[in-house]
Amino acid sequence: MVSRKNASPEHDIQCEIVRRLKEHSPDIMFCATVGGVRLSMNQAKRMKAAGYLAGIPDMLFFEPRGEHVGLAIELKAKRGRVSATQRDAIRRLTERGWRAVVCTGFDECVAVLRAYFDADVVGF
Repeated sequence: MVSRKNASPEHDIQCEIVRRLKEHSPDIMFCATVGGVRLSMNQAKRMKAAGYLAGIPDMLFFEPRGEHVGLAIELKAKRGRVSATQRDAIRRLTERGWRAVVCTGFDECVAVLRAYFDADVVGF
């Protein structure tokens, strides 16, 4: 992972997951949300007007598996905490058939992906 001033360990974890997915599992359909990105007040107002919901997990996988319509992952670094807004979004997604989880660290995220997709599909 990258070490730098004003580092964002969660961002670094997410970038590494995305890099590996693109390399090993290009057919998995997913996207990242803009949570954690610093926006100007004007940009934030525009995002809200366009439908952005606070608390939506960092990564959304549009791949049904078993009883789940998709996978939503909220990434946290070792000392990261889940906000009330994030907990509510995870609960609401779960009620709608999503597998919605909080992953602390890179290894936990990989384990969740391997369990959801099967190790062979994820490829790392």
